[in-house]
Amino acid sequence: MRLPLHQPRSSPCWWPLIFALLGALAGCATAPPATPGPAQAGAPPAAAAALHALFDADWEDNMRRYPEWATYVGDHRYGDRLHDASPENEADAYARQRQRLQAAQALPREMLETKDRASLDIFIHGLQDDLTFEPLLGYRRLSLGATGGFHTGFSNLLRASPTRNKTQAEQVLVRLAAYPGGSTRRSPGCSRVCCWAGWPRSR
Repeated sequence: MRLPLHQPRSSPCWWPLIFALLGALAGCATAPPATPGPAQAGAPPAAAAALHALFDADWEDNMRRYPEWATYVGDHRYGDRLHDASPENEADAYARQRQRLQAAQALPREMLETKDRASLDIFIHGLQDDLTFEPLLGYRRLSLGATGGFHTGFSNLLRASPTRNKTQAEQVLVRLAAYPGGSTRRSPGCSRVCCWAGWPRSR
């Protein structure tokens, strides 16, 4: 599964991704084993290896770029960081998405096994879906909503952060220290974009 680039602003936004992931896992658990077809009999290991390497690179990049999400899925290597919401980082993320989409579409789909072809199709769909949000600046800058925002998401993040040892506790403290700066960057940005788009301010 892919992590949508427009999602890191609040915890309620993760639910569509979580439900999709649970559905995919349920499908994997109930689907019968696929029988290799004629096109798969001579599938070169290099094609599958290239696909899996692309998946691994995408996953690692998402863990680094969205450290909050890494914490939620149990990867605590980046537990002392917060998502970089700067326009520069966002532009770089979309550029990498376009590069991975090009690489994925160039893979020899017909030479992959059934499960890898399905994974490739889902991966490409996720990348294309992410990129549709690139021009929607106003939507992507909405960090506050009626049911929560980055401030409520941060409290959920703290609950998900482990503190079983000194290193983990220090990571949480670093995150706490960085939070005021992150919230300052998000809230004024939301206000500026709403004014630019002509949207009324909340009262």
